[in-house]
Amino acid sequence: MFGKELNIQEYLSIGYLYLVILGVLSDSLFYGILGFPIIDYMSILDALISPVNLLTRDYRITLPIVIMFTLLYLYTTKWAPMLHESLRDKRWYRKMTNIERADKRIELLKDRKNLFWSVLFMYALLFLSIRLGMALGTKNGLVEKSENPNYSLTFKDDSVLDIRKLGQNSTYIFYLDRGETTVVATPILDNIKKIKKIEKDRND
Repeated sequence: MFGKELNIQEYLSIGYLYLVILGVLSDSLFYGILGFPIIDYMSILDALISPVNLLTRDYRITLPIVIMFTLLYLYTTKWAPMLHESLRDKRWYRKMTNIERADKRIELLKDRKNLFWSVLFMYALLFLSIRLGMALGTKNGLVEKSENPNYSLTFKDDSVLDIRKLGQNSTYIFYLDRGETTVVATPILDNIKKIKKIEKDRND
């Protein structure tokens, strides 16, 4: 698979498997740091859409990733080859650089197959780093966050519970009860009638 031209079906299969693995790893990392076994509460579909969901729900995450990959693409396809070509005949550059090896590296950068795998690796590294940062930030502020609910759950029996929502998938909602630091998983189907975001002024 490496080093050969892939067809559309192979790209789709790799993309599917990649998103599932990335979803499992990122959610396991995030909730694992919070002491919660998320793997027992997620399906293949949940793992598949988890990376996409995280990117689309918060522009503060989406924007840096888009900028980084735009710069990466420009560097590998434009800037690095252009810079190398303009400097390769300079005496000081030849003293500092093995030109033959540099030429080979530039050719590898120009190869779209290598770029594809590089993008997958860089995206996974960045995505997992973001999830790690989110998990550590959440863990460090668990008590404060639990005292400031951001969602209200209305159950089928019309009872209402204000919670600090941490996440949600197709089956469960994950949250902190007020004043608690233990992650709770509650089924959504046939259990919760309404999930409502609490306006900020209600937390003041």
